[in-house]
Amino acid sequence: MPALLLREVVTAGPAERARFVERFARRGLPLLQGLFAKEIEAGALRADLDARLAVLSLAGMSIFPFLTHPVMGKVFDYELDEAFAKRLAEHTTRLFLDGTRAAAEAAS
Repeated sequence: MPALLLREVVTAGPAERARFVERFARRGLPLLQGLFAKEIEAGALRADLDARLAVLSLAGMSIFPFLTHPVMGKVFDYELDEAFAKRLAEHTTRLFLDGTRAAAEAAS
């Protein structure tokens, strides 16, 4: 999916990119930003987080390994298979949540 997004959206023409932004990105990303904002407000996530930047960070952590696989896969010797995807998802989840969780939450 990340390679498809890169090819068909990021490097596409302005019309295709605008269509993707309006149909998908403007609908989904604000929902995720809102969820982060609610968790920050509730004290579950660190108060100093910027919900919008948290979405951007999570997207980068999730997408980058797939986009850079032709190089990074060779350097770090990984294949884009189900086992790798599962390990990456678990690792990224732990890394992101441990970095964003409020201090009281992180201690438990």
